[in-house]
Amino acid sequence: MATLSGQALPQSPACSPVAELCSCLGLFAVGIAINIALVQCANAQFWLTGEEASVAFKDVVFLRLRLQHDRYDTNLGGHILYFLAHAVHPDPGLWYGRETKAVLMALAGPLTFLCARRLGLGFVASAFSGICIFLFPGFSSFSWIGMEAGLELLFGGLALYLAYGLSIWTWPLAAASLGFGILVYGGGVAFVVPVLGLIGWRVWCDRDRRSLICALASSGIFAGVLSLPSLWWVNTSHAYRGGGTIELVQAPVLFLRLLYESFYKPHSYYFFSTSPALGGVLLLPLLAGGAYASYRKALTWWPLWLLALGSIGLYSIATPTGVRRAIPLVFVASLLLGEVLNRALQSRRLSRAAVVTVALAVVLLLASQTLATARALSSQRLVLPRDFDWIGADMKSLLEKQVVDPRTRDAVLELKNPIRAMCLFYLLQDRPGRAADPLFSLGEIREYYLTTDPEKFK
Repeated sequence: MATLSGQALPQSPACSPVAELCSCLGLFAVGIAINIALVQCANAQFWLTGEEASVAFKDVVFLRLRLQHDRYDTNLGGHILYFLAHAVHPDPGLWYGRETKAVLMALAGPLTFLCARRLGLGFVASAFSGICIFLFPGFSSFSWIGMEAGLELLFGGLALYLAYGLSIWTWPLAAASLGFGILVYGGGVAFVVPVLGLIGWRVWCDRDRRSLICALASSGIFAGVLSLPSLWWVNTSHAYRGGGTIELVQAPVLFLRLLYESFYKPHSYYFFSTSPALGGVLLLPLLAGGAYASYRKALTWWPLWLLALGSIGLYSIATPTGVRRAIPLVFVASLLLGEVLNRALQSRRLSRAAVVTVALAVVLLLASQTLATARALSSQRLVLPRDFDWIGADMKSLLEKQVVDPRTRDAVLELKNPIRAMCLFYLLQDRPGRAADPLFSLGEIREYYLTTDPEKFK
C-alpha cells in the first residue's frame, strides 16, 4: 500500500479476512452490549431529555412535513436517520431513539479496528483500539443518548477509511459519507480537512493527473450532499447556521476547559459522566507516547493529527457546548493507544507479559469508569436534566397506558412550547395497540407551527 507521497504505508501483519470479519462482528456485539446496558440504566429514571424529545420525535415529524422547525434544526442527516429508525423499529416507543443510537454507535468499534489496520497496526493492537473507544467516557456518554452527537463519527470515520485506501474509485463514496456526516452533526466538520486533504494530496502526487476527474466528481458529490437541506425543506432559512457562533476571544479559556474535561472532570452541556472524557491523567503518558509514536510515522498519521486539531478547534472556538463537539478526538485517542501497544509488542526491550498487563489495566480502568457512570445513572446520582416542558413528574404513564386520556390534549396545548409533546403523542399513538386516532394529527401539528409556535422565527 502506498502513501500519498509514494512511500509505503506500514503493512499490517497478515491476518485472515475471516479473522478480521469475526473481530468486527465481535466488537459490534460488545458495543451493543455496553450501549444497551447504558440505555437500561438511563431508562430507570423514566425521563426523556429535551434534546432527545426533539431529535427522536419532533425532527421525525418535521422531516415528513418538509419544514425546518427553527434555526437549531440544521441536522437534516440526523432527521433522516431517526426517521428511518422509527420506520423500521418493531415497536418504536418512548426510548426507541436511545435504542437506535446504541446500535448505530456499536459500529464505531469495528470502524476503529479497520482504521487501525489501515494505519499498519497489528491485529491485537487494532482490537485494543476498537475496545477502548467503547469505554472512553467521552464516547460512552454519547453512545446511548438519543440525539445526533457522535453519529458523525461513523460517517466521517468511514470517509477517512476510504480516503486512506488505494483505489481512487472509493473517493465518491468517501465524499458522500463526509457530506452526510456533516449533515448529521456539526462535529463532522473536523473530518473535512483530513479527508479532502488525503484526496488532494493523492491528486498532487499523481504525475499523470488521471485521478483529477475522480477528485472533481467527488467534490461535486460532496457539495450536492451538503445542498440537501435546501432541496428538501420548503422554508429553509437557517439550513447551515445552527445555534453555534464563533467566539475566538474565549478560545484559550475553552481550550483549558477541554483539558480539564479530558483529564480531570466532566463539566459541559449534556456530558453525563462521572469521569473525564479521555480517562484522566493516568492515561496522559500513554496518549503522549502514542503521539510520539505517530510522529515517527508522520506520512501515515498526519490526517489523524488534523482530525484531532479540528475537534479541539470545534470545542475551543464555537459556542461552548463542550465534549459533544469533540467526540472524534476520542477516536484519535483510541488509535493512539493502539499505536502504543503495537510498538510495545514489537519492542525487544519490553516483556510481553508486562505489556499485556498494562493493556489490561487500561481496559479495566476505562471499564470501571463506564460502570461507575452506569450505576450513577441507574441510581439517579447522575440526574438527567428536566429540560423538557412536560405535564407530569415522570413519563411512566406513556409506557403503562395503551390509550392516553384525551384530556391530556388540553394539558399539552397549555404548555409553553408544546410542539415536542404534540409530535411525541402523534408518533406514540401510531404504535400497535394504541387508539386509531392520535391526539394530534400531522395536519394539526403543521397548522400549529405555521400559526402559533413561538419557536418558528428563532
